[in-house]
Amino acid sequence: MGDLAASYGISASLYQAPIRALVQAGLALQLPQDPGERRKHYRRSNDNELWQYLEGLLRRLAAVAGTEQVG
Repeated sequence: MGDLAASYGISASLYQAPIRALVQAGLALQLPQDPGERRKHYRRSNDNELWQYLEGLLRRLAAVAGTEQVG
């Protein structure tokens, strides 16, 4: 996420709370850190049904907000 955020000029403080919420909700998993590594790595959970529901919800919210596309 850090590389993606950096490519958009976004500071880590903007995505830390959302990624923590995704981990708490079971939508993302924190991967083990390598010794001496500061960065934390995450991956999507294997709960495809939940991710599909979330995608549908985001698409509807984008339609209401007038955003072109989500995802």
